[in-house]
Amino acid sequence: MPKLTIDETVYYTDNFNEDQNKAWGELQQAQMEANRYEYLQKMLTSRVQYLASDIAKLATPEPVPEPDTYEEDLKAKKTKNDKK
Repeated sequence: MPKLTIDETVYYTDNFNEDQNKAWGELQQAQMEANRYEYLQKMLTSRVQYLASDIAKLATPEPVPEPDTYEEDLKAKKTKNDKK
């Protein structure tokens, strides 16, 4: 038997009349919608923060890597050995 407390007064939903049942159903629907909108608001706030972070990352240039000198070192070593 579900109960509802309003202003410290307990109401048992099994004892509701037709009008109270309609109001109870609408109250439940309104609460579900409020919960859904609260969830949606949190998700959108999180998405905004994520996108703002992406903008900051994209605005910061990536460091340019040092050119790979391995092949140049091999050529220099080979040239040195060829001269001997």
